Amino acid sequence: MTSAELDEFRVGFAKLRGELEERRKQYRERDMAEAPRFNLFRLLGVEHVEVGTHSAFIADLLDPEGLHGQGDVLLELFLSQVARTAGLSGIADSTRVTDWVVSTEKWTSQGILDIVVRSRTKPLLLVIENKIHAADQKNQLERYRSWMSDQDQPSDPGHKLLLYLTLDGRDCEDAEGIRYHRLSYEKDIANWLHRSLSVVKPEPVRQAIIQYCKTILNLCGRDGSERGHMSMPDWKSEIMNFLEQPDNLALALEISDRTEELKDRLIENFWKQLKDCIQHDDRANGWDVRIRFESGKLKNWALDAFPVCGMKEKYLSVTVIEEKVTEDQKILSYGILCWCPEKQRLGKPRKEDLPAPLPGPGDE
Repeated sequence: MTSAELDEFRVGFAKLRGELEERRKQYRERDMAEAPRFNLFRLLGVEHVEVGTHSAFIADLLDPEGLHGQGDVLLELFLSQVARTAGLSGIADSTRVTDWVVSTEKWTSQGILDIVVRSRTKPLLLVIENKIHAADQKNQLERYRSWMSDQDQPSDPGHKLLLYLTLDGRDCEDAEGIRYHRLSYEKDIANWLHRSLSVVKPEPVRQAIIQYCKTILNLCGRDGSERGHMSMPDWKSEIMNFLEQPDNLALALEISDRTEELKDRLIENFWKQLKDCIQHDDRANGWDVRIRFESGKLKNWALDAFPVCGMKEKYLSVTVIEEKVTEDQKILSYGILCWCPEKQRLGKPRKEDLPAPLPGPGDE
């Protein structure tokens, strides 16, 4: 790289850094004012939990005596949504609050029903099979339809509705010849919840519904992320778009090419500083202090310090071991070993002597 090219790089980098910082500032200000990324379902790690999150939340909204305190208005809106989707009529007529019983995880001889909605007086029975990520069980809808057929009320089979709820409204893989209606989170549940916001007044309930709507959009991949995965913060998306612009792409790629080399240099400097710190410590006077580095697809660093003579059992080792768990996942084991047997003086500390590794993403 010539001197002129280096100067051009510095100018371009300064401009790039300034514009990126301005975008970060804008999004930080928006976060402070609106907190658009805040979501309790995501924060608590329960947005993928089928029963404890989705079935429980939907069931409470459907229950006229639920904690939302809005009576049967949300249930009626849901029934009208089902009526439109399934091409039915008459199932969303006004009813009294005491008419309805809503239950989750109902145990039956034919299996566990996710959500059951039935009326004490109105001839209607709804069974909702809720699928977020779980696979279809063998003859699942057939067994549920059999249980529904055995119920005395309602007497009209057309008022016994088996609803198959998935993210995108797909067909059940093992339900040939079974009468059921497909619902989707992406369309039906989202539409129902948005309509509910027009009638719900208490702010805590409204905010819960709004955050749940965001959770659904995330699961359905309608916020720019792949289905079932968290999207990157908005300002990072903006940065990606900014770096993809032709005027910025070449510089971004050049910086990227140097990133791995830069990380190696920073890591090496850390170990050199650690070595220097120990060598200048009076307590390690006369000790042999060495840095160990094993290179390859995985990077293992260690610093060994031991007396040249005397105190044969005294030994110090600071070790970081990078381990490959899967093709896409690595974890770090790290630890400080001291006063270990002499036979381990020059060898790598045993893995079993190190603290347990930090859990990787998705580990329970």
